[in-house]
Amino acid sequence: MQSLLLNLSLACQESFLMIQEAPQGFIISGAIFGLVVLLAIVPLAFWVWMGIDCLGNEALTGTERILWILAMLFFPVLGSIIYFFGGRDPRPTAV
Repeated sequence: MQSLLLNLSLACQESFLMIQEAPQGFIISGAIFGLVVLLAIVPLAFWVWMGIDCLGNEALTGTERILWILAMLFFPVLGSIIYFFGGRDPRPTAV
């Protein structure tokens, strides 16, 4: 039992020493990578959402729908934001 506790204690000490010796740049680069991934995924998800909304919007004529899709293809972020505020069908509100 004592040898098991001793081994466990030594393993914990080794892990703690490894954490203390980890370079700080590694932690910062991981945070930057996470931020870059977040800044890439959020606009992509918004763009896909607006494209699906545009294709399913029954208030748009065929020509309007094609123009909105082209605007979102050539100017993805800007076209999606403009469609979100100006081109979407107003949704009924709950009373």
